[in-house]
This record gives sequence, structure tokens and C-alpha cells, in this order.
Amino acid sequence: MIELHDISVARGRRRVLRDISLTLRPGEVTVILGPNGCGKSTLLGAVAGTLPYCGSLRLNGIEVSRASPESMADQRAVLPQHTELSFPFRVADVVAFGARGELAADAHALPARVDALLAGLGLGGFGPRNAMALSGGEAQRMQLARVLLQAETAAGAPVWLLLDEPVSSLDLSHQIAVMDQARAFARLGGGVLAVLHDFNLAVRVADRLLVLDAGTIVADGAPHKVLSDRLVAEVFDCAIPLNMVPASAPFLLVQSDAHAALPRRIGA
Repeated sequence: MIELHDISVARGRRRVLRDISLTLRPGEVTVILGPNGCGKSTLLGAVAGTLPYCGSLRLNGIEVSRASPESMADQRAVLPQHTELSFPFRVADVVAFGARGELAADAHALPARVDALLAGLGLGGFGPRNAMALSGGEAQRMQLARVLLQAETAAGAPVWLLLDEPVSSLDLSHQIAVMDQARAFARLGGGVLAVLHDFNLAVRVADRLLVLDAGTIVADGAPHKVLSDRLVAEVFDCAIPLNMVPASAPFLLVQSDAHAALPRRIGA
């Protein structure tokens, strides 16, 4: 479980997050949505233990600000927005860096598990390749394989996946495949907290949506209960109405001619 009580984060004189309190439970995919600069990645960084915060933030009962890097590695696996390599490691080596526990020292089982994770992300046979020569999308999937390996071999229970824009460099089929991996992880009892920008993908994968605006949570709940025309207009400054078909979740169709249907800002 992740428990936040009155969490605030400042960068210089600017408060990026303001008095956020919520509880996240394993077995669910929680997606953070919000406009640029609203604090999505900052919230994820606080939970991951990579950013200082004020308030109380407990991950599986451990106060994050007091936890050692080793104990945090057993509680969560983090996929940041950008990961740069400085040396020409093989793809298989980068993924293997995520292994913990007995698997990390098993010279026979570890390569087989690395190959299986790569194959599951559409990178079958990529193990011997130079990781620095991959495309952006390939590198992102390689790093996700590393994170998944860490999560499945960590000692914590439950383990959390913290994913910051995990599909930003991927084509449609790989976006779906990556988020399906996240859903499968949650079904097995893990927890997933992900930052996404794509409304429709968020609705497809999320059990719970957190919508941030100016450092505060303005909506929290199941996608079909949270998303509305008013929220899209007020938070995202975008006059595109939600669409709905019978027995379906809400979705945005950006081709909708909505300029006359809604003002740029409610109340304008």
C-alpha cells in the first residue's frame, strides 16, 4: 500500500505539489493525468524516493524519506521518462541489471528469463545487440524489461511499478503491449502507478485515474466516473467533448468539431 498524507514538494520557491493525501492499493493500475507542469512526474518521483517532500509518504509501511536505497529497491521498480547509457552494454546486460535475489547470481536461469522478458516486449533476439544503438522505442522497451525483472525478483510484497510516460516513444501496438504488461502485473497482485498523456490509453488500462492540476488532485476515481466534458475543458483548456457508445468507456475523438459546443474555459 502507498499512503500519502499532506505531501508537498517545492522546487526553489515554487510549490509543485500541494497537500496531497491519498491511498493507493496493490492489484490496481492507477494512472496520473494532467496538463504539462501540473506535477505528475514530481508526484511519481516523491513516491519513488528520488525527490524530497514534506509530509508523510509510506510505501508498504516504510517512510520513503527514511528508507535506504536497498530497501526501496525491494519495494518498487521505477521507469523514468529518460534513461541514458554511457557505455555500450549489450541489451541483455542492461535488462539483467534489474535482477535481485538468487536469480541475479544464477548463470543459467538469468539469461533465459532476460530473453523471455525481451521476447514478451517484441525484442526477441535483441540480447546481444549494442544497447546504445537501439531506437528510442526499442530502448524504452529494453528499460521496461529491466524494471519488470527487478519487480519480479524484489523481496517486497507487494512490489510497485512506477512508470513515467512509459509509452511516449512507442507505436500503437507497442503502447498497448506495454500497458497490457502493466495490467498483468497488477492482476498478479502488484501495484502500478503510471503517468500517461493519452486519454484513451489511460481509460483502457486504468482502474483508477488521478487528475492533477496546478499541483493538486482535482479528480480521483474510476475513468467513467472521473472524466467529463467540464473536466477536459477546465483542466486541459480543451473544448473537445467526450464520446460514449453503449457498454463502452468514455473516449476523446480529437477530430470532433467542438469549438462551438464548449467555451475554452467554463464560465468564460
